[in-house]
Amino acid sequence: MINLNKAQFTPGVIAISALFIPALISVAVYLFFDFSVDFLVGLLISLCVYLCILLLFWIYSNSQDRMLILKEECLQVINPKVVNGVDCYEVRYTDIISFEHYRITSVKSWLMIFFNVMPRYTSVNFLVNGETVSKPVGYLRLNDIRKIASDHNIKLIEH
Repeated sequence: MINLNKAQFTPGVIAISALFIPALISVAVYLFFDFSVDFLVGLLISLCVYLCILLLFWIYSNSQDRMLILKEECLQVINPKVVNGVDCYEVRYTDIISFEHYRITSVKSWLMIFFNVMPRYTSVNFLVNGETVSKPVGYLRLNDIRKIASDHNIKLIEH
């Protein structure tokens, strides 16, 4: 079993830090040159908000509600928000055409944040009645998805 939330932590921290760190550093530098209690309070409140968001994101990424179960002839995805409240789906390895994975080091992956997809997102493309269907798997580390794809001779598309 692979936890599909765990790999979401690193890109989430990077995205949240990109929003908070420049402002925190700017206020700290301003305080160094011109001390003001108002700016100090603002800095401390912003720092607390940043740390609370990181803590909540860490708790979410360690939850066990999204799982990938690798069975002998199929993979099973347990995800409470997949399609219209469906909690689980199975795909036989022989039906899978490819996996699509957004790497954490890719600029294209980071631009996908505007489409609600963070780096390390993985989807599976497979055949159903001769028609190609794409469904989300979740957030996986690159090594995990490479191993799954190589073990079952499935094409891996890395973005």
